[in-house]
Amino acid sequence: MNDFMDFPRSRTLPPDIAIMVVDTKDFSRYRDAQQNRLAHLIPQVLEQAARDSGLAKLWTHQKFPDSTGDGFIVGFDSGLLPQVLDRYLDVLQAVLRQRDTELRAEGIKLRMRLSLNKGPVEMLKELAYGSPVGKTMIDTHRLVDAEPLRVLLDRSDPDVTFLAAAISENVIAEVVRTGYAGRKESEFVAAPVKIESKDFQGTAYLRVPVPSGDLLRYGLLGVQPGREENKDNGTVARPAPSPTPSASAAASVSVNKVSGRPRGRTVQLRDVNGGLHDHSVTTGNITGTTGVIGSVSGSGHTIVGRDIDQSHNTWNAGGDQYHARGDMAFGLRVSRSQQGGADEAQDTTPEVGA
Repeated sequence: MNDFMDFPRSRTLPPDIAIMVVDTKDFSRYRDAQQNRLAHLIPQVLEQAARDSGLAKLWTHQKFPDSTGDGFIVGFDSGLLPQVLDRYLDVLQAVLRQRDTELRAEGIKLRMRLSLNKGPVEMLKELAYGSPVGKTMIDTHRLVDAEPLRVLLDRSDPDVTFLAAAISENVIAEVVRTGYAGRKESEFVAAPVKIESKDFQGTAYLRVPVPSGDLLRYGLLGVQPGREENKDNGTVARPAPSPTPSASAAASVSVNKVSGRPRGRTVQLRDVNGGLHDHSVTTGNITGTTGVIGSVSGSGHTIVGRDIDQSHNTWNAGGDQYHARGDMAFGLRVSRSQQGGADEAQDTTPEVGA
């Protein structure tokens, strides 16, 4: 190499290592004796799941096992990531649920958040203990502490859902999208993660082996912060917003107030501004094309209304007297008109057939 060439100083890139970080939900609320029990139990559960899923090497060939007290860190060969994604998470959920039976007697609930990442990791060779440092390690810890992951355990049944996982973008890109893992990307839910205090921003791919509670009602994204609304001084989750019925809408409507001309089946309405195009209508107060409150204009069957104007049969109701062109079977007094003559029938019973 020529001496006059001035190159930037480079270093050898550390090997790619997969990192799994586990954290225990509500660890700090337990008493000292219970925390000690959990701290010893966490690695036992992780090891059992590794063996039960046929991934004993995940545990026996760890790069840097390290306890965090309320959790655990495992560094392992990134070549095992496809199997970890395909079966380890599900087996871990099953092991946690199995252990829950014995832990109830001790007043302990072991539920875990788990994050998976991969990248170049430089070991601290001068230390005989502890986990390495660097961006890959830091990002993995950010994911396991991220709110989008935490809320999954908060909004699920504690007796059913024991594990929620966040997978990093590069694991999805290099292991799932490339086809090395059997699972498809559609089996994970991408959620933005932003921690301003830590200057961290990224994407977590969420997966819950056994969802329950609000996770089933609203989905993994439907329970996320920012997708909630206050109601009656309480906070309730809501699903993704659906389109407002309009002139082009062709879906079922089950609302209290609609502006526009909804098309399709109208289930329940209170105040409607615009025309209705439906086969059946159940209403309260309606302003239809006639501009009269309590009027329904349609070409099908009308169930409830006050003043009704249809293209073939006209029903005008006022007080307790009704004039109809056709047959009518409701009201206290009925008046029936026909071409060429009219006859009237009166009855005080709740239902009259003319």
